[in-house]
Amino acid sequence: MTNCNKKYVEELIEYANSIKNYVYNTLSELMRLKKNVNGEEVSMWHSLLRFEGLEYMVKSLESALRKMKLTCHPENGNGKNWTPWDILRFTIIVDTNNETLNDIYEYMKSLHNMDDFEVTYERFSKCIKDGLVGDYGDIYYNVKYKDLLFEIQFHTEDSLKSKEEVYHPLYEKWRINKGNCEPFIQMVDYTKNNSERLGINEESILLSVITGKPLKCELTYDYDDAAVKCCKISGSCLKISNDISAGGKLRDFKKRKPKTKRKKSTKRKKSTKRKKSTKRKKSIKRKKSIKRKNLLKEKII
Repeated sequence: MTNCNKKYVEELIEYANSIKNYVYNTLSELMRLKKNVNGEEVSMWHSLLRFEGLEYMVKSLESALRKMKLTCHPENGNGKNWTPWDILRFTIIVDTNNETLNDIYEYMKSLHNMDDFEVTYERFSKCIKDGLVGDYGDIYYNVKYKDLLFEIQFHTEDSLKSKEEVYHPLYEKWRINKGNCEPFIQMVDYTKNNSERLGINEESILLSVITGKPLKCELTYDYDDAAVKCCKISGSCLKISNDISAGGKLRDFKKRKPKTKRKKSTKRKKSTKRKKSTKRKKSIKRKKSIKRKNLLKEKII
């Protein structure tokens, strides 16, 4: 596992520090683009307000090593090579209006179309799928610049505050000991109780920068097998409706079974024609011979 060593992490952080200003300036200049509306210069994407947390643009060595260790040398022994995607990261605060999701899409599409920048991963959790709430309402992208993957997160003021004050502390508790489901269930309950304030609703649709199709809704319950187990044990991962007071029903969360491919049916053998009975054949032959004899008699006569 070539990425599972301290030297690799140190070199990666050094490289991130060498390109961070260029990447930030590119993102910032793109955000400041203007367009002409009725003779007036206005922001190209007015829903994007500002960058947040630039002092934490590059991940600390301690944090990166901890993440590397969890991937390369987990307690269960099933280690795998570490692929870092958030050594360099940016958070953009957005407004809550009808144009926000479209502005995010257009902004990221413009970045994706630039030389040296490529969106490689997208996640959308500001949504409700089949009555199940998504995550805490972040919109997340991984972007490749030369040899480094970095992340861009879009948050409202409320979703960022919830992430820092509620979700992150609870997730860290649960991550250390996933056998203890209490922190995870608290995250789920918080999302359900604050979905409207976090801007999480069923009508939300965000187009993919990569495919142009609507992104799927990422659910909190899809973290991993441990999350599904916590849902089953506690019974707290319930489906919700947009308006429970108006008659929406709560139903227990159930993990969907993976679809199994149907086996191709073997072609039916062609049915063989029934053989005519030998008796019938003999009777036909006999009739024909009698008919011939009668004809001969008539000719003779």
